[in-house]
Amino acid sequence: MSQKDYGLEDQLFTWDGWDDNGPMALQFYKVELKVPIGEFPVGTKFPVAFFNGDKSTLSLMDEDDVEHTYELLVNIGKKLEHDNGTIH
Repeated sequence: MSQKDYGLEDQLFTWDGWDDNGPMALQFYKVELKVPIGEFPVGTKFPVAFFNGDKSTLSLMDEDDVEHTYELLVNIGKKLEHDNGTIH
């Protein structure tokens, strides 16, 4: 799988739709966690998730319209190989 096929959001949750709200601001709808985030286990569902790239945060809005915001910290993974402009 190439880097382009597996974005940050793909690592965290599934979703049914999304909107681009400007540079580094993405909003996702009907998300389900693939990994635990804060006190929420894998499989927890949220109506909305919002990435704020400028502040490096992820906000999860629950069914009661309560916003749960977490800082996004960097963890560097494996080195990717380049082959004729394609990243593997």
